Amino acid sequence: MEYPKDIKMNKNKNKYMLYIILYALTYFFASTLIYYISIFAGYSGLGLPVFGGGDDGEFYYQEAINVANDLPAILTSIHPKVQGLILKMFHTEEVFILKIFNLLGSLLTLLVCLRIISIIHKKERSFIVYKILIVMLAFYPSFLLNSNLSIIRDSWIVFYYMFSIYLTLNILKINNLYFKMINLVLLCFSLWMLMGYRKYALLSYLAALILYLLFISKKPSKKRIKILFLFTFAGFSIVYSFLKSYRFPVVNLSLEDVFAYRENGLEIYAGGSQMYISLDQSNVGLFYLNYIYSVISNSLGPFPWQFTGISTVLLFFTESILFLFIVYKIFKLRKKLSKFAYFLIINSIIWFMLIGIFNDNIGTAARLRMVGWVPLFIVFAKVYGEQLVQRKSLKMKETIE
Repeated sequence: MEYPKDIKMNKNKNKYMLYIILYALTYFFASTLIYYISIFAGYSGLGLPVFGGGDDGEFYYQEAINVANDLPAILTSIHPKVQGLILKMFHTEEVFILKIFNLLGSLLTLLVCLRIISIIHKKERSFIVYKILIVMLAFYPSFLLNSNLSIIRDSWIVFYYMFSIYLTLNILKINNLYFKMINLVLLCFSLWMLMGYRKYALLSYLAALILYLLFISKKPSKKRIKILFLFTFAGFSIVYSFLKSYRFPVVNLSLEDVFAYRENGLEIYAGGSQMYISLDQSNVGLFYLNYIYSVISNSLGPFPWQFTGISTVLLFFTESILFLFIVYKIFKLRKKLSKFAYFLIINSIIWFMLIGIFNDNIGTAARLRMVGWVPLFIVFAKVYGEQLVQRKSLKMKETIE
């Protein structure tokens, strides 16, 4: 049965809102369930050591209490300060309030991602594109767990990173100077918050933006992409060979500092889910071999030879296989990519390259790489959703004929 176009649009809007509500309920139910299980298990509602070890939730909570009571606090990021202001606003020390705050970050991330996909999805709005994205975010294991298990900062890092991307796309797309200025002011605020939550997230965003504006913004082409690759390769080689001690702005760290951090992690966490990939090599060739392996492992791992227990096995089957499929599909449908889609991809690649430098732990990689995979979910939902719509249209035409 064929519906008139306006009825179809109304039906899709209703489905769209229903999926958003189901997403919010999924996260609320997960957060509430984990909270009460944690209470009964004696963890005060702060979290559960599901895969062994703890997280920073207890530290954040204690410092948030100090902020709320105007006491001295250790502020390793802006997160405990914001949490403390939330507690002070509601005149409470209840952990559940902070879990709802993290839930808000997850919901805002979804809404921003939907706005981004509306920018890069130029064709007639197909509900399936949005549905794919909502379902992927709703059941992305690392995002679901890190948003609800504890009160850590990761959901807000993802939100501010995606919000910054959205505002940047608006600035690049909108011709109206007034709206450009509004978006620019909001972008400055978003980047300030992003730096407050995680400094190197700001560094990743700025590097991606510069590379995009230099090589891709006018018209994506094979030649420009090759130049971008060669430029990045040359830059890395120069830094590794001659500027190891140079401290990069924003993060105030050098490659030597990062390598020392990695080696320290290898010693402290030996026997955990370490990958044992050393980047401090005698020559740039060996560095690149290990570095590429580190980037691939951080973004797509664990692989079967990296299994260290049930948690890494679960991670492989729930994330790694899906990620490999996403990469395959995006590469296969690369001709359908717009320049804004390339901006998302560059952000993801730069982020993976960054965490590949300083992280050597599979468990930490699963948490950190969320910032890189959410933009790729948007690109995947766009190209794969459009492919499904196209196939459906062709089948309908064949049936009619």
